[in-house]
Amino acid sequence: MQRPSIGKFSFLLIAVCAAAALLVLTVVLYAKGRGYYEELTRVRLDPLGLNSGLILDSECAVKPTEHTVVFIGDSRASSWFRSFHGSQTLYCNEGIDGQTSAQVLLRLDHGRISRAGQIVVLQIGINDLKAIPIFPDQAEVIVANLEKNISAIVDLLVEDGATVIVTTVFPVGKIPIERIPFWSSDVADAIINVNGHIRSLSSQQVIVLDANAILVDRGAEEGVFIDELHINEAGYRALNQELLPLLRGRWEIETDLSKG
Repeated sequence: MQRPSIGKFSFLLIAVCAAAALLVLTVVLYAKGRGYYEELTRVRLDPLGLNSGLILDSECAVKPTEHTVVFIGDSRASSWFRSFHGSQTLYCNEGIDGQTSAQVLLRLDHGRISRAGQIVVLQIGINDLKAIPIFPDQAEVIVANLEKNISAIVDLLVEDGATVIVTTVFPVGKIPIERIPFWSSDVADAIINVNGHIRSLSSQQVIVLDANAILVDRGAEEGVFIDELHINEAGYRALNQELLPLLRGRWEIETDLSKG
């Protein structure tokens, strides 16, 4: 009996590896697609994210102190809040994972965000802009609506007497292979445009903190990204090096970092 040649074994090995790689890729893409479907369903069931598991500190709602700092926005804002704690300063979390600027504005309009804070840190926008690859023909509308919503959120907070620290939209990290079908370079271009609008909002009661520039400077050296959308503790430490002087200097409040 003639033995299979080494060439046939090599071919079979390559075929098996290719099939295995395809199977893994299919599983990963299925998981990613299911994640998007779950997120869509969650928003349909709870448009404002009021049942998201966010537990507001009752002190933030009913006993705001003279020194209250409220973090408003999406998961980036929520994670930023968790990098802080203070003794005299009360820090409040109004960030909800996955929220867009429209959802935050609706929560604010309907009184579902504590608006008693003297100082508000606003980080929002990436969940709007990540829709651009899905709806490329609506890119300009998505950017325009985001800019309009950010301005409206800032105006409402200023009307309440708060000083707003509005931060530019964070950059994005390396896009993993499973997300490439749902991504495009247009997102980075949109971030540049929106951040230009955010910088234009600076006024006596509105301070612009250029988070994007800080993270771009640090990202190449320290690797501040957990994934394509979120940053790690090193990233928040870099941001807090700029945020803390604003809190200490302008309001002379006591601040402390819980990490690092």
